[in-house]
Amino acid sequence: MLGLASFITLGVIFGFIFIIVFLATYFGGGADMPMIIGFTVLGNILIWLFAPFFTDLIYRFAYKTKRLTIEELAVKSKKLVDFIKRVCEKHKIKVPRLINILDDNPTAFTFGSGAFNARLCFSDGLFEYLDEEEIEAVIAHELGHIIRRDFIIMTIASTGVQILYELYQWMSKRRSNNNSKSKGGLAYAGLLAYVFYLVGTYLLLFLSRTREYGADAFSASETQNPDALARALVKIAYGIVAKPDAPEQKRLLESTRALGPFDTRAARHLGTAYESSKQDWHAISKVIAFDFLSPWAKILQLQSTHPLTGRRIEKLNDLSANLGKKVSMDTKSAHDMTVDKGKLYGGFFKDVFIYFMPWILPFACLIAAAILGNATLLIWMLGAIGVGILIQLAYKYPETEPVKATTLDMMSDIYASPMRGQPYSLDGKIIGRGTAGAYLSEDVMLQDSKGLIYLNYESAFSFLGNLFFALGRVRKLIGKKASSTGWFFRDIGHHFDIKEMKPEGEGAIKSHPKLWGMIFGIILIGLSVFLTVQYGAAGLSQMMGQF
Repeated sequence: MLGLASFITLGVIFGFIFIIVFLATYFGGGADMPMIIGFTVLGNILIWLFAPFFTDLIYRFAYKTKRLTIEELAVKSKKLVDFIKRVCEKHKIKVPRLINILDDNPTAFTFGSGAFNARLCFSDGLFEYLDEEEIEAVIAHELGHIIRRDFIIMTIASTGVQILYELYQWMSKRRSNNNSKSKGGLAYAGLLAYVFYLVGTYLLLFLSRTREYGADAFSASETQNPDALARALVKIAYGIVAKPDAPEQKRLLESTRALGPFDTRAARHLGTAYESSKQDWHAISKVIAFDFLSPWAKILQLQSTHPLTGRRIEKLNDLSANLGKKVSMDTKSAHDMTVDKGKLYGGFFKDVFIYFMPWILPFACLIAAAILGNATLLIWMLGAIGVGILIQLAYKYPETEPVKATTLDMMSDIYASPMRGQPYSLDGKIIGRGTAGAYLSEDVMLQDSKGLIYLNYESAFSFLGNLFFALGRVRKLIGKKASSTGWFFRDIGHHFDIKEMKPEGEGAIKSHPKLWGMIFGIILIGLSVFLTVQYGAAGLSQMMGQF
């Protein structure tokens, strides 16, 4: 089924290309098509062949890495070496080049052009946080990418999407022949190429998620222990959160987001949940219920290279059931949670409606102006955008009484969303900057009795205020107990927008996450009122006539 999904996805992308080439040829612009497509394909082939060499150099000089022989790896784990050899011999590939990342953040990934020059990278942190079974499961997952030719499939797909973009760029700058049949034809074909390109980028992400499911299934098949990979995904997330990052370590995790076992942006949420629950697998099941039950989960996953972790764990649990094996995290209990569907889906549709509010109101003004023939309504479009922004901010940051909570309480909130903040108050200790090692980071990390959470600070003086707060205040706050009120948001990860923070022994620190949005909205409303009073409908018509 996974192979069929990949085949269909590639077929759709190249079907898009065929349609655009046909239209361009029909409208008299096909002469340059072979050159455009040829150069794009050639460029991607060269990148596919030589990128592993340059990636090697980048990792060697930008991060702490070293090449290992299979004998050197045997010193760390003889059992792991035997496993790698067995899998490679079984599938008739040579043992990949082994690269050790001298970093305590647990991660592993592969890159290369194919099995003939593949690199298998893993960090020291993998051996610190995972047991032997879990390490084997992660390595098997990465070997699965090599053996299933994921490098080649993703290169072909990304080449197809890039061709669509190049065709759009070319046709948007070229005019059709002057005959009536083709007049403007290339412009419309170019617009269609851009639409296909946008769809293609989401198909590319879908294909990336499909290859992750495929690698998971490969790991389960080779180890006969799907639950080991499920546990490893959570423990890797925990290790990333628990380990203080130097700036270069942060860059490594971010630069390998699409290559690693899962999206590291999700690590903050899942890893914190693992720590918060004192490594209680049942509590993890409650936290990942968001991945199954929230309608936002489906939307958020569309924009990710990796499936939501809860969904991957569920697939691995299904494989465990087929093998008659026990599982650590019961995803069925997550599905069976008591949920107010009216509240859940009602909130989701309200979120979506409010999200588009700054566009809905001016569009309504435009329609009204066309129907009523009143040009003044066109001026009101600016004010409508401003009103939409103010409504959006009032919805996003509700001024209701905050509820006392812990990080685990907030992360278990199935009704949380990326659009509407949930008012909470929490107590804890400020343990560092929001972005570890970044001295210009004005945000902080707070630890309470149940885990860690990222607190977002916004100065009333925007960028400059944030900069002065980062340089002058944050360092003095680290290590202090603090209480904070604000709004909790849940997306692929999670964050907490501060309203007020009270560090021990200091005065209250006010944060203003919605201030500048409100100012911008009020300016638009004021400008709309000014133009209406100054010009009115007649003046607007005269002014537009000058253009």
